[in-house]
Amino acid sequence: LYESKRLDKDKNYLTYLRNLGLAYQGFSDYTSALDTYETLKKASKVIATEEEHALYVNEAGVLYFEAGLFQKALDNYYEALKIRERVLGKNSSEYGYTLNNIGVLFFNTGDYVRAERYYLEAKEIWKNVLGEIHPLYSEVLNSLGALYYQEGNYQKSEDLYLEAVSILEKGHYTD
Repeated sequence: LYESKRLDKDKNYLTYLRNLGLAYQGFSDYTSALDTYETLKKASKVIATEEEHALYVNEAGVLYFEAGLFQKALDNYYEALKIRERVLGKNSSEYGYTLNNIGVLFFNTGDYVRAERYYLEAKEIWKNVLGEIHPLYSEVLNSLGALYYQEGNYQKSEDLYLEAVSILEKGHYTD
């Protein structure tokens, strides 16, 4: 569509597609949302910066995850991770965000060993880049707490949950 309409240089087109995809997601119409995001990914590869393109690919991964299409979600996450590593480096909050998404996917599919690996890597990045009082850091602590709880390591789980709660209670972070 975008090629035939000469929209290949209009970034507003990307915004409109993203908004449309999010609207479909809000309706739980994942077929339409995913079709829209596939168009968005194709268009953003031409129109957007690589960093923006990685964002749309990562968001497509989230949609595939929500639709229960875990392999497609993982494929998109790995693509976003590769782009973010090349463009932003491994020590960026965005890289950590995609790692965390991969951890969530593995946690939800019961692969706790791989989930832990990705959570721990995201935790380290967010600790170094955002600091130990940032909500994303507390989010990964909470995710690790849930993982350890599922594995029966209740003490480790409690410690992480308490630390995550403490960070949010303090609320002294900057973006």
